[in-house]
Amino acid sequence: PRQYCTHNLKGSSGVVHLVKFHPDISQPQLFSSSMDNSIRLWDLKSSQCVSQLDNHYSLVTSLSFCPDNETLISSGRDKICTVWDLKAKKVKSTIPVYETIESVVLLPQELDLSNLGVTKSSTHFLTAGSKGVFRVWDASSATCVHSQSLPHLPAESKVDVIGQHSLMHCSLVPVKSELVSVNVDRNICLYDAQTLELKKQFSGYNGEVLDIRFLGPK
Repeated sequence: PRQYCTHNLKGSSGVVHLVKFHPDISQPQLFSSSMDNSIRLWDLKSSQCVSQLDNHYSLVTSLSFCPDNETLISSGRDKICTVWDLKAKKVKSTIPVYETIESVVLLPQELDLSNLGVTKSSTHFLTAGSKGVFRVWDASSATCVHSQSLPHLPAESKVDVIGQHSLMHCSLVPVKSELVSVNVDRNICLYDAQTLELKKQFSGYNGEVLDIRFLGPK
């Protein structure tokens, strides 16, 4: 197939470091964030920025779409998570999480996550960041319903200092009901999503692990 540029999206201030497509293919949209701490919504039909979402005062680190495709949760190094109404293009709630967050993981309602304080009546998400702790949040009430420290991390890495994040990345592997994380000690760890019990640990990198992706069936 031919390889060529299909879109040239201009308008961001600073380096764009985060992009994510809208999960609903009937809405050809791209979300991006740059060093100006804003989230921009791009219409891929017109190649125009159609909305700018502002609530973060530091770098936006992750974007997660809720199953209704009308709600977005963003995290940042300003120690907050923001729940966005994508229809109204407005903030639904701002959740103070008291640590620098690198990743937000939406928890699937089809799994029994009652051990983590998750109920079927609300959207819940997990945060991973600078303190080396998994926290589960109720998006509706903006409350933490479960918190679990990761004892295998070095104690000194739990200091909440920019650049010394204990958990650099976290994502869900739905087909295996597992969470995978990258730690400050350059290890990749697999956890049982229902109990957050450590199952496997992969070591061997000498440098920082910047990102991970799971290959295989969904």
